[in-house]
Amino acid sequence: MRLFPAGFMMLTILFAACSNIPKNAAIAVIDDPALDAAVAKARARLMASRKFDRFDVTILIRQTDGSWRRGSYNPAAAFYPASCVKLPYLTAAMRWCRDNGKPYDHLDYCVRPMIEKSDNIQTGVVVDAITGAPNYSPAALDETYQAWYKKRLYTENFLASFGLLENQTVIHKTYPSNSGESPVGAEKIARDERGMNLMQPLASAMLMQKIIDGAIEPDALAYMRELLAHARHDSNSAFGHSLPPGTIFENKTGMAYDTVEEIAYVILPNGREFIIAGFSNGRDNQEKPPYDVVGISPFSEMIIEELGLDDGCPPKIKIDNTDAGFSASGGWQVETALVDKWGENYLAAPAESGAKAAWNLNVPESGLYEVYIWYPEDPAHSASAPFSVIHAAGTSDVKVNQQIHGGFWYKLGDYPFEKGGGVIELTSANLGVVVADAVMAIKWHDAVSPQTGEDVIVDDDYGAPHYIETGEWRSVNNKGFMGGNFRYANISDDATAVWTANLSTDGWYDVFAQYRSMLDGAAMAKFAVHSADGEFICYADQSKNILKWVRLGRFRFNAGENKITLMASGSSGGMRVIADAVRFKLATPADTGSK
Repeated sequence: MRLFPAGFMMLTILFAACSNIPKNAAIAVIDDPALDAAVAKARARLMASRKFDRFDVTILIRQTDGSWRRGSYNPAAAFYPASCVKLPYLTAAMRWCRDNGKPYDHLDYCVRPMIEKSDNIQTGVVVDAITGAPNYSPAALDETYQAWYKKRLYTENFLASFGLLENQTVIHKTYPSNSGESPVGAEKIARDERGMNLMQPLASAMLMQKIIDGAIEPDALAYMRELLAHARHDSNSAFGHSLPPGTIFENKTGMAYDTVEEIAYVILPNGREFIIAGFSNGRDNQEKPPYDVVGISPFSEMIIEELGLDDGCPPKIKIDNTDAGFSASGGWQVETALVDKWGENYLAAPAESGAKAAWNLNVPESGLYEVYIWYPEDPAHSASAPFSVIHAAGTSDVKVNQQIHGGFWYKLGDYPFEKGGGVIELTSANLGVVVADAVMAIKWHDAVSPQTGEDVIVDDDYGAPHYIETGEWRSVNNKGFMGGNFRYANISDDATAVWTANLSTDGWYDVFAQYRSMLDGAAMAKFAVHSADGEFICYADQSKNILKWVRLGRFRFNAGENKITLMASGSSGGMRVIADAVRFKLATPADTGSK
């Protein structure tokens, strides 16, 4: 059960509501010089600590009226996009399905791995399917080749119809593909003529905006967004590594050679929405995934802080080695040489020097926190720097290789802290120099233990006794409420899901459900609300309303335990029902009957 501060939940509802935009509505996108300046400032801050020299970016910020403000740095610079090209291929595949009278998931066998796993082989299958032009070996550049080439322009023509082609090249497969390890035959001729694929930040960000706002194949929106949803800290994420817990993150990343690109739609825990498209030469080929792409990740945090987009998010504590919450003893030396440090300097201590450092978090609220450290990397540093996290459940020791993974927020883990508590310690190592720089702790959006209240959210991730299932359910990770998991069952099964909330006050409550709608979600998902006046049956359309609070009605409840049940049997209009989060919110003013 997640109990939120009132202001936090009001902000969440406000921004969720403003993004509930009618299909095909013309959504204003307004260039904002002030946002250009903020982007340039955050970019300069990032690049001051980077070892690469190219980072072009466009960001769109959702406003309360549904419009977007747009700011950029070098927005029309076109570079090799690597697997980011799969985002336009996804949208073109949706158009192909509609044009050919097929359901949007007709190509799921190849589209899903193309997006979820960035599978190059299946990307080739998608390109062949939507163009009707598989590779072949031409004898000459004759009419047959020209007809083949014209078919291969399907995705570019699709983008051009929305004014999104610009100076981009979006025609080639990603290799190795289903055609071979590298381009051969007609595909090689086309690449020799056109050069490699090229994309730019501005057109890429606008493509994502049109997807999210339903301007491109609105009936495929739930399907596309479900495919694009990724965990913040996996190998399919760059910007996600610096986003707070509870963030909804839907993206496509590209990485090849020295390039790292990402096109992402983000919903912060406070409900604020933004789109970011960044293109760089920041891939570190010496690092293993996911750390090879994290060089651009700090920008997302920097622009969020620069614009104040995190107002209303759960608490974040950040302590540098120059801040009051930091203390050190022993043989530390102040250093400034390494560019990927946090702030003006850092401390370094040689092996077996007896040096000790401590960051006192003094967290403002009890709860579960993500804990990170930042340090500059260097081959002379310790490969096993001994960090300790002192938390409410004891002490956890973590060895960190400070020769690698530097220059970004490296996650130590999730730890429970009591209000006023939380300490991170570092001592000198047996071998190598240890570095003390900065730490950060960000509170998860949920309570450590269930609480009673007048505005109570119960998520499936809590498990028994707060969430209980019968029958056969399956799990989808990292795509549900606040970036967590959700569960689904086939409507042909005799399966139920029951949420139990502890309410502190008798009264009338508005009841909501939230879920990631699915293409085959039940149009009439059957809920039973067990109120003080008996059981009421209501329905929700789970083919629509992606991760928004859908109101089931207003009902009277007594203080104490109260339940909502989702029933697969009795649902209709699709193949699946989705169990994720429900909410009980005390109505003001009180009403006199369920509505």
